[in-house]
Amino acid sequence: MSRYVFLLKGEQTIPQSLDEPEAGAILVSLLRQGFRLDPRQHDALDARAALAWLRREETSLWHRLRASERGAHEVTS
Repeated sequence: MSRYVFLLKGEQTIPQSLDEPEAGAILVSLLRQGFRLDPRQHDALDARAALAWLRREETSLWHRLRASERGAHEVTS
């Protein structure tokens, strides 16, 4: 398993393994290209699994936010 970080730019998301020897140079290059580093990290078998985890996290967060908005709306209505 490898630790993955996620770099974001617009609609692009790039999972990057921190265990790769060239990870530092890749991160610096992507940051210079305007990518930003997502605060989340995840241990995964490969980049595809890491990206799938991130997508599930984003979907779960979206559902939690929508539920909290509905709850707040019901309280104030």
